[in-house]
Parts: sequence; structure tokens; C-alpha cells
Amino acid sequence: MQKWLISAVVLTLTAGTNPAASGDRRPEPDGGPSIANYVCLLEGGSRWIDEAPAHKQPAFDEHKAYWQAKSDSGVLVTHGVFADSAGGAMVTVQAKSPAEARDVVAGDPWVQAGVVRAGSPRPLIAPIGRETAASHRAGSTAPPSTRVLSKEVTVHATLKEVWDCWTTSEGIASFFTADSRIELRVGGPYELYMMSEPDAVGRGSEGCKVLSYVPYEMLSFEWSFPPKVPTLRYSRAKTHVVLRFEDQGDGIIRVRFDQLGWREGEDWDQGFAYFDAAWDMVLENLKKRFQGEER
Repeated sequence: MQKWLISAVVLTLTAGTNPAASGDRRPEPDGGPSIANYVCLLEGGSRWIDEAPAHKQPAFDEHKAYWQAKSDSGVLVTHGVFADSAGGAMVTVQAKSPAEARDVVAGDPWVQAGVVRAGSPRPLIAPIGRETAASHRAGSTAPPSTRVLSKEVTVHATLKEVWDCWTTSEGIASFFTADSRIELRVGGPYELYMMSEPDAVGRGSEGCKVLSYVPYEMLSFEWSFPPKVPTLRYSRAKTHVVLRFEDQGDGIIRVRFDQLGWREGEDWDQGFAYFDAAWDMVLENLKKRFQGEER
């Protein structure tokens, strides 16, 4: 198979404590962790189709939606195609650690489908700024944040049962909210209606969409804010949620939850605190949904 360099992924990371492992470093203004830059090269994988354009490759729509979601959340800073004959492209993203950087690349549906292969991140000396164009989207002029709201729960059920709970209206009604509109397709609605009476935005997560999914493995969708965080709700600011599903065997499914796309500011702190408690209740309800059922 023809080796094809698709992109150089420049990763802006919150470095660890080992300078040798993180390349050249510069201190942050507040004295906190420094920023390191990494490059990750991708090349054609076992499912890459030689001579076919990018949009004709397997899982292209999912790949495109994945990076669009990263752009909307502020994780993707910029991207572009190299103009010389070597080809390839570049994307710039933000992450908290080298491990998270690898997760960002590994989350690309093209990587997961074997369309491309990813190498290990390599450190760069040249620093890049943390401000992104995405921070000026409607509803937020605050700079992006590298924080992630992460949770995890184990459920005694089958993988299909847990997947259906998150990807169908019937499943959502069994542990979350009775009324919803979910269409499992990239760009399809992912709207959950939690309020009996609408406000200026609606009764819940109107306007939120499915961003990407890998059946029985990963689901990503947009998520809006509740009336308790009015500045973000009425400006229609959004984060995005990534769920990963793992069959642990013996009828146990592990669900890993990450909410990304946070920005800095008191309203975003308020939203983070709200969802930190709210998602605990949602995941506990998911767990209770299957308690006592015979497998």
C-alpha cells in the first residue's frame, strides 16, 4: 500500500513535571504548569484506498464530524493542507497531557477504522498561543480551558442494552428523561426535554446534535446549559460529551464519560459545578436502571 502522510497534528499540552519528556517549556503567567507542543504524524492504514480522494475514504463523514466537534469545543485550534508536493495536512489542538493528546488522535474515526495510523507525539520547541478563534464564537468571548469533566460508571447489563439507553428515545426514557428526540446519525438531533414549560430556548437541549459515533464503542453529542446558568443558556453556548463503552466481561459494561469544551469565567465555573453534580445523578440512575434484573 502506498504510504500516505495525511497530517501533522500539533498538540498544545499542559506538560507534566519532567522537562525532558515534554520538550522546550515556558512558564505560564500565573506560575502554573507550562505549555509544550507536540507533533503526531499519521500515515495510510490498512483501509486507506489508494488514489481515492479523502472524501471517498471509509468513515469520512464521521472523521469530518469528529474534527468539527473539536473545533466547536475549542480543542481544535486550526487546520490546513500543506501546499507542497509532499501533501498532507496539519491540525492544531489543545489537550491536558500527552496521554490525552494520544486520546484526541485515537478518537478520530479514521484512526479507529484503520484508514490511517498514528505515530507517537513528538515535542517541538516553538510555542503556540492558547487563544483560539473558537473562543470568539457567539455566546462566549472567554478563552478556552483545558479542563475536562470526567466520570465513570460500571453497569450490569449487555453492551447493546447500555448503548440503546444513550442512542434511542426509549432508552433515554428508562433512566434520564421521558421526552426526547434522538436520531443516531452524524448531525442528527440529540435533544432531551427536561422542563415541563419552555423558556426562551426550549425545554431542554434543543439544537444539540450527534457529533460522531462508533457503534457500541463511542458516542459524542453537543450539550447545552440549564436555566440555572442563564448567561450560557440564553447565549446558546455548548460543550460536548464523549461517551465510551467497554465490555468488561461477566455482564459488566464500563461507561466512561467526558464533557469538554469548557472556557474560563465565573459562568463557566458555575456550569462546571452544576454538571459535576448533575451527571453523577444521571450515571447513578443508569446503574440503577439495571439493578435487580436477571441477565
